[in-house]
Amino acid sequence: MVPLTSYVERDAQLVADTATEATTVVLLRLGARLASPGCVRDAMRRQKARAWGEIAAATRAELSASCGAERILTGAVEQWDLAGSGLEPEPLISLSLRLLDAETGGILWMGSQEAGGWDRESVLGIGRVFSRGALLDRLLGKLARQIARRDPDGPRPGPREGGWG
Repeated sequence: MVPLTSYVERDAQLVADTATEATTVVLLRLGARLASPGCVRDAMRRQKARAWGEIAAATRAELSASCGAERILTGAVEQWDLAGSGLEPEPLISLSLRLLDAETGGILWMGSQEAGGWDRESVLGIGRVFSRGALLDRLLGKLARQIARRDPDGPRPGPREGGWG
């Protein structure tokens, strides 16, 4: 997995780093095998990849040779807002991910999720999400399950909903 990029106006690098770390946690929790983040960053630096998420052919080859990557996950945070008042904040997040074949660069899967914290609210506010972190975790879980269904060599669903064996 290469670090994600961010297209938001405020704190773009912080948002990208947060989303990258959250994606890593979700994937590891679901049983994915990931290359060492240090190896990925070193490979990208050696190839002078200037923007996180940049995956040129030489970078793909370096990630494959140095880090053993067979597939590369990349993506972007497109919205990272907080609406509403301080007493009732509503996080708004939009992100997209792509899974690439490390050898060919072909897109194996791509998907996106967009949601607000009040999207699933029911009676008495049940289902409402107040935190961007909790909403991001929910969206990444959905995307990870989509990847697992598409990628036969990826993580496998476990016995619990949202978990992997």
